[in-house]
Amino acid sequence: MEILVKYNFLFNGSKYYELNYYENIFYFVNILNIIISYSIVINFIISIFTNYKIESLLLSSYYVLDLCLIYNLNSNHLKKLINRNITLILPIKFQNYLKIMIYFSFCLSLLLATIITLLFNYSNYHCSIVENNWSNILNTYCLFFLTFYSINIKVSSIIYFLVFINNLTDNLKQFIHLVKDNNPDINNLVYQYLEIRHKYNQIIFVFNSIISNIVSFCIIPTFDLIFKQFNNELFDIVYYMNFIYFVLFCIVFHIYTNIIDDNIKYLKSLSDKNNNIKDYIIRKKNLYTMQNDSDLTNINLNEINLKHFMLNLENGRSLDWLILSEVLMQPLRPIEIFGIEISNSTIITKIVTVFIFILIGWQIM
Repeated sequence: MEILVKYNFLFNGSKYYELNYYENIFYFVNILNIIISYSIVINFIISIFTNYKIESLLLSSYYVLDLCLIYNLNSNHLKKLINRNITLILPIKFQNYLKIMIYFSFCLSLLLATIITLLFNYSNYHCSIVENNWSNILNTYCLFFLTFYSINIKVSSIIYFLVFINNLTDNLKQFIHLVKDNNPDINNLVYQYLEIRHKYNQIIFVFNSIISNIVSFCIIPTFDLIFKQFNNELFDIVYYMNFIYFVLFCIVFHIYTNIIDDNIKYLKSLSDKNNNIKDYIIRKKNLYTMQNDSDLTNINLNEINLKHFMLNLENGRSLDWLILSEVLMQPLRPIEIFGIEISNSTIITKIVTVFIFILIGWQIM
């Protein structure tokens, strides 16, 4: 598993911990190939200054996103999180999911890169990025590897996030079953939930930059494509491909974050209505009440100590319930975009709401 992850990182221009001699050679050759491939993007961006079109500027933002994601993939925090998950946390089932998704990312990138290159050479396919005076061979070479790297980088950046969140969702569902089974050890429940919340916050902290970059660089091109009604004369297949990527990312991200939020809301309701947990706050006054007796000599000190002990136990159980309730009420770590904190399950809803308001304003104008 670690070898597969290592080569996935290498294909995306990033080192995954220690490399041997041959892997270092592969890494530097791959970095050189990325530089050559993305040189066509640099030329494309320069050409915008002389032949400005808003569609070209927005198309270039997708490739700038690739460079930002390469930088994010080189983060030590990300590498530590991935290494910890694949060696200690992920069960075999989710490790197999990760393997399948890494292979899928590579094969999809290779397939789409081949198709787009063939369309460029053997059809009237419109590709804005290669509209230059370079030789056809160089354009073909750059287009193939540029498309391969662009797709593989974007897909690889989110498959780790999706697998880790999927595993966390599974852990949360198991925890809910544990609570519903009337588990008497409320301290153990608190500890397990804190572990789940810590893992979630850690995942959001590490992937915040990746998610923020995807949303920031894709949202305006997506709106522009929709406002101009998918005009094929203005947008090429690469633009459409990135649009589909962003839409799928939004859908999947919205589904998983909503599942987690819904499960936590359900846990909060369980803390109020679960009979076993409610026993922690129900007073059994008959165990420690005393009969009124004006003669203090008739009071049994052993009985007082025993009932005082029982009262302390009930107070301790009530405190356990308060701790569980307080822990469940604490918010999860939100995503930060441009320094603005946004609740994870509402990001996509707010994007859609903004889009609707802009669309209405566009139609009025």
